[in-house]
Amino acid sequence: TETIIKHVGDIGHMVNEFSSFARMPEPVLKKGKIYPLIKDVMILQQQAHHDLKLDAKIEDEKLEGIFDAQQLRQALTNLIQNAVDSIDLNNKEHGLSGAGHIEILAGVNDDQIFISLSDNGLGFPENESTANLTEPYVTFKQKGTGLGLAIVKKIMEDHNGKLILGAPEWLEEDKGYNDLGGATVVLLLNSAI
Repeated sequence: TETIIKHVGDIGHMVNEFSSFARMPEPVLKKGKIYPLIKDVMILQQQAHHDLKLDAKIEDEKLEGIFDAQQLRQALTNLIQNAVDSIDLNNKEHGLSGAGHIEILAGVNDDQIFISLSDNGLGFPENESTANLTEPYVTFKQKGTGLGLAIVKKIMEDHNGKLILGAPEWLEEDKGYNDLGGATVVLLLNSAI
């Protein structure tokens, strides 16, 4: 019975991911503050992952962008889940038991808002182009659907923004950026200023 329940849960998760990707709604773009949105996602994720160290550095708490709040929350949630999975896999592969660490940094670069997420997980798969990682159904996780990053990429494209896998040079030069040794992912959005 336990095995059946687990498999039904896995299938339900896959169906939800497939349907989310297949019919992504048009974003309802509105002016909004970035900090409260990030804080809401962090609170929810902290409740789900008690042993996770989740930090945020926001350059300006009054920073405003133009975005669909529900879709941006979904993008951040997908990225955090990927980071958690990577951290768990890293701990298993290397016999570690320490808590995972994810750091979110938000600010402005060249009139665009950026939100970066860095983790201390395994990082991106070796010998794999980061461009391939955002393609639908490409996954390196045992139970992955391969839709998480594809959904994030679609959300960012619908926002006239961009998803960047890896830390661009301008981010590495930012005084608030901290390379935690795993992966870094950056979301770029249009500023409301």
